[in-house]
Amino acid sequence: MTPYVLAVAMILAVVVLSAAQKWPGIWVALRFPESDSWPIISATVEQEIVYVMASPGHSVPSFHAEITYSYQVSGEYYSGRYKVGVCNSEAEAEDLIKPYPKGSALQIRVHPRKPELSVL
Repeated sequence: MTPYVLAVAMILAVVVLSAAQKWPGIWVALRFPESDSWPIISATVEQEIVYVMASPGHSVPSFHAEITYSYQVSGEYYSGRYKVGVCNSEAEAEDLIKPYPKGSALQIRVHPRKPELSVL
């Protein structure tokens, strides 16, 4: 492999990894572009999850960090989940969920007419 090809491959790897880590936020923005105007309410972190996924054709697994939360609208309880990020190690994934310990409060946005839809 020439130095040029190696450099391009390394740059592409960094771009792909960065995009994968930012994907949850990008996905929310694409799926719910109007969510910035939704009302903000409090929610409670119910669970922090780190899980590993093996990608077909890749020898290195990826670690996913996710939280689940619950909230109440007009006396009804709802829940949501948020993928915090995708990482190369379990320790890195654990670091991503540290700000969201079980039982802690967080602010979410809830769709004004569909309270089952929420974003962090």
